[in-house]
Amino acid sequence: MSTAPSWLIAHPVGVLTWLLHAEHSDERALFEHLLLRDDATRTDAQALARSTGQNRSTVARALFALVRSESLSVHVEPPTPFIYRKGGLACLQADLLELAQPGQKLLLANHEGFCLASVGCTRYEEFVLAAAAGSAKGTMHDHALHFANHRIHLMASRPIDGRNPALLQLGRRLLVFYGSPTYGDTRS
Repeated sequence: MSTAPSWLIAHPVGVLTWLLHAEHSDERALFEHLLLRDDATRTDAQALARSTGQNRSTVARALFALVRSESLSVHVEPPTPFIYRKGGLACLQADLLELAQPGQKLLLANHEGFCLASVGCTRYEEFVLAAAAGSAKGTMHDHALHFANHRIHLMASRPIDGRNPALLQLGRRLLVFYGSPTYGDTRS
């Protein structure tokens, strides 16, 4: 008796769960792999093991952890794929606009203190907040996202809604541009 196929798709909360960790983990590697996919992936540990270079039991444990942390959603039917906007870093502003809640200030800054994009901030706030990124000072929530050799700070005046699909867009765009701590440069 065979079981009905199921499908996996990255869930927005996974961006704030796994991309915050600088160190390699099997879960992060699998989440990155699924985040970079254009469509849903069949729940097939053997096929995922082949495509990620991990062994089947490692993939199975990572899948369990990702589903348990709500970083992946599982569907009986293939879900409608999330449509990613192409455009590289030029689209960061649009990504932040989609992510922002009314009246919320958002800022992306690199680890060197340069503002990459912002929503709701004055030029002065951009300068001051970007310079303070990672210093644990100030009134902003600071989420340090890790990519290859880069740390990008997603700063918010209020907590970020971890269910907002715009997190997938932003996480994927940054992962494609900056690369992965696990796989290195992911640009093709």
